[in-house]
Amino acid sequence: MLALGSNPVGSIAVLMPVATLLSICSEADAFVARAFATTFSVGAILAFMTIGQIVDLRNGFLLARTVGPRLILLIVGVSYVLVFAEAMAINGVLPRL
Repeated sequence: MLALGSNPVGSIAVLMPVATLLSICSEADAFVARAFATTFSVGAILAFMTIGQIVDLRNGFLLARTVGPRLILLIVGVSYVLVFAEAMAINGVLPRL
C-alpha cells in the first residue's frame, strides 16, 4: 500500500477504480477516504471522493437499462479522464498535507 500511495500517478490510478467498485454513498465516502489519508496523495483522495459519485455500479446498472453502451462508455471515459486530470493538478499544487 505504501508503494502505491507514494506514487502520485499510481495512487490516483488505484483509488479511482476502488471508488467505482465500492459504490458507497457520499457520506461514507469521506470516512473511507479519511482512512486512506495517511497513505495516498491528496489528489488521489479527492479523485476517490469525486469519481465514486459519478461512476458507480448502481448508476451503471441504471444507465444500462436506459441508454446504449456507447453512451455509457463515453460517460465513464470522460469522467475518468477529467477526474484524473483534476487529481494530477491537485497533486501538483498540494503534494502532501
